[in-house]
Amino acid sequence: KDYKKIEKGEYCSYSRNKNNEEINCHILLTSSIISSFSSFSLVENEEFKLFLKKLQPDYIPPSSTTISQKIIPDMYEEVINKIKKEIEICEGLCLSIDGWTCNYTLIKYFSMTAHMIIDRRLISRVLKLEPFYQKSTAENISEFIKKGINEFGLTKFEKLLILSDNAPD
Repeated sequence: KDYKKIEKGEYCSYSRNKNNEEINCHILLTSSIISSFSSFSLVENEEFKLFLKKLQPDYIPPSSTTISQKIIPDMYEEVINKIKKEIEICEGLCLSIDGWTCNYTLIKYFSMTAHMIIDRRLISRVLKLEPFYQKSTAENISEFIKKGINEFGLTKFEKLLILSDNAPD
């Protein structure tokens, strides 16, 4: 099979472009901000800029706007494309659906996760996670599922198992 194990950090292909060190630094910086749950405005903090300047005098970090409007959307698109490629080559797939309400904001969320077999290994990927402002009726949940199936090209599967715990939010 053409499938290669997707290692941590492989999701943004242009981050591995050896010819453009600045883009590599932007991607690594953005990834560290995301993984540490830090604010994008960290890059505009004067002390942080001094720290970066000490580490790499020629490096100019992207603005928080560039991070939020360019770098992260590009990274997101790259992840979605990788997941779609995995779906194309998987040997089997089922979905799990879950819904819950956040205790702090009281906002309801629904998620859809694909569980795939690729090269005899189980791989799970979250396909959708979004606020669910409608009532949790069978019709509304069904619409959420149908949209996810269409977005990720899952209509190619003759049979598709969908798991849910059937619990109230």
